[in-house]
Amino acid sequence: MRSRERAARHSGPLSDLSLPAVQLWHAERRRYFDLVHKKRSAFWTACINAERSQPCHLWQSFDQLLGRGCGPEADIDATVLHRFFDDKVASVRAATAGDAAPQFTTVPLAVNSVFSHLSVTIDDVVKMVRALPGKQCSSDPLPTWLLKENIDALAPFFTHLICWSLQHGIVPSRMKSAYIMPRLKKADLDPTDAKSYRLYPTCPCCPSC
Repeated sequence: MRSRERAARHSGPLSDLSLPAVQLWHAERRRYFDLVHKKRSAFWTACINAERSQPCHLWQSFDQLLGRGCGPEADIDATVLHRFFDDKVASVRAATAGDAAPQFTTVPLAVNSVFSHLSVTIDDVVKMVRALPGKQCSSDPLPTWLLKENIDALAPFFTHLICWSLQHGIVPSRMKSAYIMPRLKKADLDPTDAKSYRLYPTCPCCPSC
C-alpha cells in the first residue's frame, strides 16, 4: 500500500503540485503526520510523568519507547534471519553485477588540511559530556552517569583522542560498531516470516535509534 502511494506521488496524478486538489492532499497529509507526532509525544510524556515514582515500570516504558528488547519472536531463529538477509544482499549484488565499476576521486590534500586545523579543548569536552543524555550503548563498559562523575579526570584523554582523530582523519574501528536488531516492518505482519523484518542499529549514538 505504501509503495503504491509513493509511486503515485512521484509519477501518478499526485505528482502535479500545480493542481489545487493535489496541494490540498499534501497539506492534509502533513497535518495528519503532525497530529500523529503530537499524540505520540503526549502519550509518552503522560506515561513517563505517571511512572516517575515507579522505576521498574518507568524503565520498561523506556525500553519500549527506544525499541530495546523488541527482537523477533521465538518462532523464528537467528539462523533463518541471517540466511534471509545474506540471500537478500547476494541477490542485490547479482542484480548489479553487470553495472560499471564505481568511480572514486582522491580527496585533495587541501581538504584534509581543513580538518587538521580543527581542535577541541578540555573545557569543550567537559561541557559536551555533561550535556549527554543518561543512556549508553549496550557495548559501552562505562555507564554515562559514571562518565559524567569522572569527566574532569578523563577529559584530557578524550581531548587528545578527538584532536588526533581530526588531525589524521581516522575514527577508531571500535567506535564504528553497533548492535543490529531485526524488527517488524509493521505490527500486523507475520512474525514467523523473515520477510516481515528489517534491520535497525540499536546503538544510541546512531540517528535511527
